Amino acid sequence: FFIGEPDSESTMPAVAIRDSISKALFAHAIPGKGVDFEGTANQLVADIGRLGYPRVAIRSDQEQAITTLGDKIKESRASQPKEPVLE
Repeated sequence: FFIGEPDSESTMPAVAIRDSISKALFAHAIPGKGVDFEGTANQLVADIGRLGYPRVAIRSDQEQAITTLGDKIKESRASQPKEPVLE
């Protein structure tokens, strides 16, 4: 989504994620659409980590910038060390 007026130079892109179980919502303004996927992905991976789930499903529209961001999130989560699940 975008913060500001549509088609304005002062408009800033933002990304939001919502946990369907806890209803937690995380939102971040980002430098630009399709810019700095690494930093944005790292922030979203940290947000997902705060939720504490060992596995997550990522759903989005099929816009190229969002699917690329989703791929970066998957790569980053896959490369993280797995923490033991306490039962």
